[in-house]
Amino acid sequence: MTDFFYEDEEGLEEAQSTFRQLADTQQRMGEIIELMPVGLFIHRDQTIVFANKESARMLGIDQEGLIGRHLFDFVEDAAASDLFLKFQELFQKDENLQLEDVRIRSTDGTERIVRITASRLPWEGTPVAQILLLDITELKEKENELFTISITDPLTVCFNRSYFAKVSGDLIAASRRLNECLALTILDVDHFKKINDTHGHAGGDQVLMNLVRICKAKLEQVYADAPDRAGAVFRLGGEEFALLLPGLGDSQAQALCDELREEIAAQGTFFEEAVIPMTVSMGHSQLQPGEGVDAFLRRADSALYHAKETGRNRVVAWRADLCLPPERARIARKDGKRPEEQE
Repeated sequence: MTDFFYEDEEGLEEAQSTFRQLADTQQRMGEIIELMPVGLFIHRDQTIVFANKESARMLGIDQEGLIGRHLFDFVEDAAASDLFLKFQELFQKDENLQLEDVRIRSTDGTERIVRITASRLPWEGTPVAQILLLDITELKEKENELFTISITDPLTVCFNRSYFAKVSGDLIAASRRLNECLALTILDVDHFKKINDTHGHAGGDQVLMNLVRICKAKLEQVYADAPDRAGAVFRLGGEEFALLLPGLGDSQAQALCDELREEIAAQGTFFEEAVIPMTVSMGHSQLQPGEGVDAFLRRADSALYHAKETGRNRVVAWRADLCLPPERARIARKDGKRPEEQE
């Protein structure tokens, strides 16, 4: 009689070998997942059913503590509602989802910026969401640092001329959209060459830094009730600066400039046991309908020119009979120098 229950030793050994290989592979995959520098969640039925070590580190909680929670528990409420809709779309369309610059908050209150990649996949016969979180906090901090450097004058730590071109264009567009006033003031330190000749460039640098400090303090005071629409200080080049003043009409801009001019004249700059006196000449203009940055700047510059030509240490508002002589007209150069200032 044939024995149907004989042992196939060779087949049994092969099956055992295959099982061991699968077990080894599973163990290695588990180790890889735990060592991944990316947070990994498995979401099922609106809860976390698996989380790796990196995800626990990001959120400041142990892995077991994450089970049964929801990723949205660590996202601001306003952002969570938007994320919820995107995850719903993920399951409806079965397409990968990638979200940039999502802010999450750990249990100790630390905020992190992450990039989320999510996809739908089967898990024990049930569709789940696999969610990957890449911590890009340090990358974003570095990007912000480099951006700040690119828009900042290194000496006075106010905004530089290249950023003036962008901000002025943005404010012109916003002023037209909101039907609001926009004023531009250009100020120039009087007799700055004499200051440099007397006190050296180090003394001149201190004067410029002090000037920016006074201007910033004044704008903070004026815009204390409207920080989102605050004015800004820009160094156009050398001893010349610009103030962009959103929401200020002609009389308001005149009043601000008068007060600022007086405050600057009243506050000397302390340098090497001496006080360096400082005055400024200022010209300001109001944005006109259909006007671009160049024309706006040119009119303020013509007002500044007349302030300097008629005695300095004064404020002049642009009017129709003021214009720049051809030899002083600004040319389209990044440094903003006038012809007589160029080599």
